[in-house]
Amino acid sequence: MTIRVITEADLQCFIDHSLAPEKKIEVETYLHGDLSAAQRVGAYERQAEALRRTLDPVGTENVPPSLNNALHNAGYQLPRQTALVLGAVAGIFIGALAGWISRPLLEAGTSIQSPGQSQQPIGWGSP
Repeated sequence: MTIRVITEADLQCFIDHSLAPEKKIEVETYLHGDLSAAQRVGAYERQAEALRRTLDPVGTENVPPSLNNALHNAGYQLPRQTALVLGAVAGIFIGALAGWISRPLLEAGTSIQSPGQSQQPIGWGSP
């Protein structure tokens, strides 16, 4: 059996109870063998629990009406505005890319034509 390296990220996920069951067993085995890491994780767990006890009530509070009104009055519409900005940026990018790609053709005075087409533009007199 190969034991993978336990990283700080693994320890943080262990504290947050977000590890896969197999990885949780690996971290627990690691902590049984490393006293200083186990003490550090214990301290982190106590801190996380204190934060949960302190901040959980705030997460269940309703948003104050004054804040909702302030956001509405300020015209806060991030999703729609973000879509418009991203669309404009994409349009500019595509236009710039098309211009850059066609630049050599325009500088050389050439055009893209199918085989057999006349080199002379339509409407120009021919003798």
